[in-house]
Amino acid sequence: MQTNNFELCNEPGVKTRLAKQRNHKDTTPDLTWATANLDLQWTLWRDTHGSDHYPIEIKIKHTGGNNGKESRTLIKWDKFREILEESLKMNEDKENVIREAMKNAKTQILVKKGDPTPDTHLLNLWASRLQALKRFRKKKTTKLKIKFNMATAKATKYSKELSRQKWRNHCGSFNARSGLRKAWRTYKGMDKRKRKTRNAAQNLALRINITEKELAAKAGQLFFPQTAICNRRDQKHKKCWSVKPPQEPGMEEPFNMGELLEAIHTAKQESAPGPDGITYTALRNLSTEAKEKLLDKYNDIWAKGKIPDSWKVSWVTPIPKPGKTQDKIENFRPVSLTSNVCKIFEKMIARRIQWYLETYDRLDPRQTGFREYMGTQDSIKLLYEDVMADKDREDPRLVVALDIKKAFDSVPHWAVKDGAARCGLGGRTLKFIDDFLDKRRFKVKIGNTMGPEAPNNRGVPQAAVISPTLFNMVMADLPTRLRRIEDLGFTIYADDVTLWTKGGSLGEQEQIMQRGIDEVTNYLEEVGMEPSPEKTQYMVVARPRDHRKGIAHLVQLQLKGQTVDRQPSIKILGVTFEETARSTKWLPELEKTWNQTLKLIRKTTGKSWGADEKAIRIMAEALLTSKALYSCNWMNLNRTQWKKIERLNHQTMRIVTGLPKYTPLEDLRKYAGMNTIEEQAEAQKIAHLQRLERTAHGRRLLEILGYAAEGRYPLEDALPPWKDIEITDHKPIPKKGMGRRAFAAKKHNKWLEQRTEEERKGEIRYTDAAKNTAAVSIAWTDETGNKIETAKLSEQTSVREAELKAILAAAEDIKATLQPGYTARIFTDSQQAFKACRNSRTRNRTVKTIKIIAKELKKQGSTLIIEWLPGHTGILGNERAHQAAAEAASSTSSATGLTSREEATEETPIDPEERAELAKEERKLYLKGLLLTVEDPIPQGYTRWENVRLRRIRTGTALTPARKATFTKNEEGNEDIDPVCKKCIAGGLLTTTHMLWVCKSLEKFRQDAWASLASEAKPRNLEAWTHPKGQAQHRKQILDSLIRFIRTSGVHQFI
Repeated sequence: MQTNNFELCNEPGVKTRLAKQRNHKDTTPDLTWATANLDLQWTLWRDTHGSDHYPIEIKIKHTGGNNGKESRTLIKWDKFREILEESLKMNEDKENVIREAMKNAKTQILVKKGDPTPDTHLLNLWASRLQALKRFRKKKTTKLKIKFNMATAKATKYSKELSRQKWRNHCGSFNARSGLRKAWRTYKGMDKRKRKTRNAAQNLALRINITEKELAAKAGQLFFPQTAICNRRDQKHKKCWSVKPPQEPGMEEPFNMGELLEAIHTAKQESAPGPDGITYTALRNLSTEAKEKLLDKYNDIWAKGKIPDSWKVSWVTPIPKPGKTQDKIENFRPVSLTSNVCKIFEKMIARRIQWYLETYDRLDPRQTGFREYMGTQDSIKLLYEDVMADKDREDPRLVVALDIKKAFDSVPHWAVKDGAARCGLGGRTLKFIDDFLDKRRFKVKIGNTMGPEAPNNRGVPQAAVISPTLFNMVMADLPTRLRRIEDLGFTIYADDVTLWTKGGSLGEQEQIMQRGIDEVTNYLEEVGMEPSPEKTQYMVVARPRDHRKGIAHLVQLQLKGQTVDRQPSIKILGVTFEETARSTKWLPELEKTWNQTLKLIRKTTGKSWGADEKAIRIMAEALLTSKALYSCNWMNLNRTQWKKIERLNHQTMRIVTGLPKYTPLEDLRKYAGMNTIEEQAEAQKIAHLQRLERTAHGRRLLEILGYAAEGRYPLEDALPPWKDIEITDHKPIPKKGMGRRAFAAKKHNKWLEQRTEEERKGEIRYTDAAKNTAAVSIAWTDETGNKIETAKLSEQTSVREAELKAILAAAEDIKATLQPGYTARIFTDSQQAFKACRNSRTRNRTVKTIKIIAKELKKQGSTLIIEWLPGHTGILGNERAHQAAAEAASSTSSATGLTSREEATEETPIDPEERAELAKEERKLYLKGLLLTVEDPIPQGYTRWENVRLRRIRTGTALTPARKATFTKNEEGNEDIDPVCKKCIAGGLLTTTHMLWVCKSLEKFRQDAWASLASEAKPRNLEAWTHPKGQAQHRKQILDSLIRFIRTSGVHQFI
């Protein structure tokens, strides 16, 4: 230790381990070592706190005191924008300006540490225990040791009670109305599978005895191997490579503000910044002028085809692979961080490329990865329909899951550029791709140690927004080749290639599959990649009786001269498919995962404490139900297996409701408010087909699946991104929370008061829509409320479309009244409508019309801006519009001012986007209609404790002595429970009815509970007390009296 400049910090002669036996001595097995230049204070606590080792406290001295507080860094965004305004006047680099503004707007604040205030009783217990310890150390007698152990046990027990109460208070703060961020963080902290070890790579460096810098260099070579062959081929292709004009001239257009705003506001705000330190939050908080300057920079790069070198550097952090040990670097995977400013630009370009690829039909519909309205479920459905759907098919099928070795990291840059050129890209887009891939560099970061900078001459950049789209273009020609092979089915999701046969004898299928494997192998070699024989698998799908005959052993497949590994089951895109087309393996896996996750959810709630029911329900649906729904439609489940899944769902319902196991299933489903898994799976099937109907490539996939093409409604073309016009404001929508909404409302009202004379000459409109079972209406009003217009729409109109129609009606009025040169603002409280207006590739007919009006106003020198504001927060204009729309919806007469009615006709068919929205609403109504409902539900406003007890009373599942007596033994198991009431002369059984209504000894408590009720409201029987009818307020008053009764009488302990 001295060789490494370490010194021993222990205080000489101080023992660190307590001997608890009379003939043993205290020892010093705990040694503390530190570097010589570290100024620290070493202190041994006097109390062992139940251990046989004394706690050691080490205080490291540093300059400056914080009085027991900790420092936090915050950015003052108002100051950030002020600094930006001053800095933008000087002609400096925009990224440096943003970075410096972030730096100068930072402030350090001191906050109290998160330690709770010590409990006085706990301090007294520990003090008593310390005195017992001192007496025991003086005279190590058995009597003193027993007293010491008893004091320890008493303090420990109370400490656990405090800890349990703190945990319950923490879980009780989980509330769906104020957001579930805290709940998700708590869940991830409890789940070992979700937990990430921050310093795992640093620990690995210590374990294998190398420096962090050496490990960083080693990781870089493993993650991004560079080969001389690839570089030589890249140079060869570069010499003969040229940029041609694009097939779509509009792709050359400069970017507009609408594209920039959409890119910024659709970026994940929580994403970590790259080497430049600029966060998405900072980009969202840029002033309008700063965003215009940033857009100018993007367009300058777009014209020149040269991006800054700093955008080509990525920081790479190794993190452990899930389920792998952390004892070697091969079990780690890289996570890259690149410039967020560059990612915004990539997002804008990727939007254009994706629009082009879909509009010009450059990708096969069986290529489902990273495409609009497509995903893994489409690939899985292709495989299922051809192979798995008929599980008792006589002729077998072959399925191959082909793995590409380090696909995204190994594809050569020349292959990416060739793929883009073959898809028809050219001009500025192709120049950007060329420069984006050229001379890229990376650094591996381990802890605070940065490895050497190294070049990366192959692979699409990890963490780049545009990388999946680039890889799709590399693979775009593979489907054309595979289609030539008759009776071969296939699907490609990014780098996951799945092949299967469709029929024929087993020998013929083997030949077809081998041709398919060879075709994929040849194609990968042509684009500079290679398959992985070790990870490629296949299976023979046949009936169980055919497998018993050994049919699977008759097939042999080769990949690059190696025999492909045959497996009884293969996991494809997260779904485990079995060679028998059954679900014998998937269901036990689901049960295990479900029970593990349910244990964690159970820790956040109980029958008397914890998260509110809506929060539990949301967590259960996200963590449990989604897992079952992802796979169950492809598993050929029989009735017994469906029942097993529903039993798992019933366990979740019991946690949500707090009802016991013996609750009748009908009552359980009524109070849980949750659909069965089978009902949700059926709705998901419908949603899947409806989603595919929304796009041209989705409809082509439906035709491949065998669905008829006749009778489909025409599709609207997506608006090219460069033809978009900015009509929404630059402000981000506040996150969920009443405080943020109230602040936004206050800010709006303040703006109304402090407007300039120029702003007052513009126009202001507030819009809203209302929908009930009989009508859909819209309304808009001006700022003064003197002008209010309403209209009724078709009853089939969705809420989102109604909100957009209201905005359109206000925009049409503004077009007729706005004086040239001024700004008009339309305020809506619908986030869905606001986001639809922000979409730069919208297909919605109403949004397109709104943008056409905005363009016409722009030609006159006027500006139309749509802004979101929180509804029902005291904003006068919004309240007027809301009231007008609600009154119009409830009125039997036609609304005034606008067209009184809108009906879809053959000449004006329903908008395809509106069809999708209506279909979504119909699915929700379908699932809601399947729910078992309670006739007079429990009103809102009750705590978890109260809700659970009311449910148990209503369902007759209270754990009364009479019910306990029906069980075998009580908790101690010594004697049977006496179910007879000792306080009654008649000696009735202690049932729920007896305790709540019959027992005379509790009559005083009943009368006290009813004292606050009016005489006509007092219940006449138990049913009227536990199941009151009428309005929610009336029902709550009666149930409040029931809660008071069970609390004051002590009956709650039996419920």
